[in-house]
Amino acid sequence: MKDPNLKTFDDLKGKRISAIKSSTPELYARQQLPDSTVVAFEDAPSAFLALQQGKTQGMAMTEPAAIRFHARAQNMHFLDQALHFEPNCLGIRKGEDALTQAVDKALQDMETTGELQALWDKWYGPGTEFQLVREKKLTPLSDFQ
Repeated sequence: MKDPNLKTFDDLKGKRISAIKSSTPELYARQQLPDSTVVAFEDAPSAFLALQQGKTQGMAMTEPAAIRFHARAQNMHFLDQALHFEPNCLGIRKGEDALTQAVDKALQDMETTGELQALWDKWYGPGTEFQLVREKKLTPLSDFQ
């Protein structure tokens, strides 16, 4: 958000929110902000430019992308509310039981040894421009249903 007075979803009522066309942030913005006008753009730079130029009052995007744009334009801020938690996942074709078991074991081993945390820290952690804390740990998909 560019306007410091915009702090909650309620503050976005009647406002224009940019998003990348056909992205999950666009979908969640339409669901979570029914009283706002979501304006879809072909790509992230165009959506962000609309925000910078005042054509929209907010932008819906993934957290890593938002942090990257924020680092390049310090006059922006984030709301405390999130549109949605979107887990990272890996898909395997049905019937690939041996592969599924091998991947599950490898991921569990990486979690146990701290390798997943190390990879997170390398790409998203305190020493990066993102400075994200890994809040969500390895979780079976069935726990999300």
